[in-house]
Amino acid sequence: MDVKKESSNFFKVGLCDKAFVFFISIFAFLVPIDKQMANTALIFLTISFLFLLRKYKVNYTLFFQQPLVKPLGCFFATLLVSIIFSSNILISIREYLRMITCVLPFLFFAILSVCNHSVPCDLKQRSIHCYMGGCLISALYAIYQYLTTKQLYVTSFYAHHAMFGSFMEVVLPLLAVFFIAQPNYKKKILYFFLGLVCLAALILTQARGPWLGAGIALFVVLIAMRNKLYVNKKSITASIVLIAIVLVMASPLYLNRVKTITDLNWASNYHRVLIWESTIHMIQDYPLTGVGLGQFRKIYNAQYISPLSQEPFHLHAHNSYLMYAAENGLINLLAFIYLLFSIGKSLFEKQKLRDPIGIAVLAVFVALLTNSMVDSFFWATHLAKILWLFIGIALYNLQVRGGISDLKDIRAYVGKE
Repeated sequence: MDVKKESSNFFKVGLCDKAFVFFISIFAFLVPIDKQMANTALIFLTISFLFLLRKYKVNYTLFFQQPLVKPLGCFFATLLVSIIFSSNILISIREYLRMITCVLPFLFFAILSVCNHSVPCDLKQRSIHCYMGGCLISALYAIYQYLTTKQLYVTSFYAHHAMFGSFMEVVLPLLAVFFIAQPNYKKKILYFFLGLVCLAALILTQARGPWLGAGIALFVVLIAMRNKLYVNKKSITASIVLIAIVLVMASPLYLNRVKTITDLNWASNYHRVLIWESTIHMIQDYPLTGVGLGQFRKIYNAQYISPLSQEPFHLHAHNSYLMYAAENGLINLLAFIYLLFSIGKSLFEKQKLRDPIGIAVLAVFVALLTNSMVDSFFWATHLAKILWLFIGIALYNLQVRGGISDLKDIRAYVGKE
C-alpha cells in the first residue's frame, strides 16, 4: 500500500489517533508519580487503542511471528494450567488477569506493527521523555522530603523506598544512553543534570537492590556504547569527573549502607536467607504445581515462615525466580526463564544494530533481572507495565509519519565509528 495514501487514511482516524498518543504519554509520565492515576491512564489508552484498531485489519499470521509473542503465550499458557491446582482459584485468576494487563502496552506495539498503522515519528522518544519527566518530579519531591525531615529512606509518592528506588533504577540507564547518543550539546547537558537529580534521589532511598541494578545497568550501557565514548572525550570526561565529585561528597549518605550488601549478619540480609531457605522447602513440597498464583503470602506465613524470623509476616520471597517456582511450579519457572531469555536475546540483537533505545531497554532489563534476585520486581504492580511498554518500544519498528524524528538523528550519530 502506498505510504502517502495510508498516511492520509490514518489522519481520518483523528481523535482516536490523538487520544492514543496522548494517553500513552500521560501513562508513561504518571507511572513514577501515582500508580492509580497511571492505571486510569492505561484504561483510557486501551479504549483509544480499541477504537483505533477498528480502522485496521490485523494480520494475525504476522502477529504470532513477532518477537516474544510465542514465549509470552507459552508463559501465560503454563501459568493458566498451574491455576487449576491453586489453593484459591479465584485469587489466582485475579492475579493472572492483573499480569495480563501488565503486558498490554507491549501488545499494543506488537499489534500496531502488523496492521500498517503509522505513528508520530517521535512517539518512542516522547514516551521515554514523559517517563523521564515523571521521574524528575518524583525525584525532586524525594529530595524535598530529605531536606525537610533529614531522614533517609525517602519514598517520594510511593509507600516504600525500594518501590521508588526502582523507578530511579530504570530511568538512570535511559538517561545515560540518551546523554551519550545525543549530538545536541544543550540536550546532552539537560540529560546529564536530570541524571544527577535522579542519582541523588536514588542514593537517598537507601534501597540496595536498585543500587545494584542501576550500577550493573550503567556498566552495560558503557560496554554497549564503548566505541561511542571516544566521539566526545571532553564532555564524557567532564561528566565522569562531576559525577565522581558528587559521589565523594555524598559518600556519608551511602558508604555504610553499601558495606552491608555482603554482610550476612545484617538483619535484612539474614532474614532474606531465611525466607529463601523456607521458600525452597515450599518448592520441594509442591515442585510441579506450586501453591497457586498469588498464594505465596498466605501459604508461606501459615506453614513455612522460619521460627528464627523476627518478622511475623512476609509479603513475598524477595526473589522473583524462587517466588514463581513456589507459586506456579518448576514447569512455569522454565517458561518464565524461556521468556526472559527471549527478551534478552531480542534486545541484544537490537543493541547490536546500535539502536540507542534497544541499548537502554537492554540495560533496564538487566537491572531488573539483577534486582529480582533480592526482591520481587519483575511482575510488580508498580513497575511491570512501564517495563513492558519499554520492551515494546524497543523491539517494534513502526511505520512513522510527520517528518524526520530526533531519534533518527541519534541513530545516525550512534552509528558513526
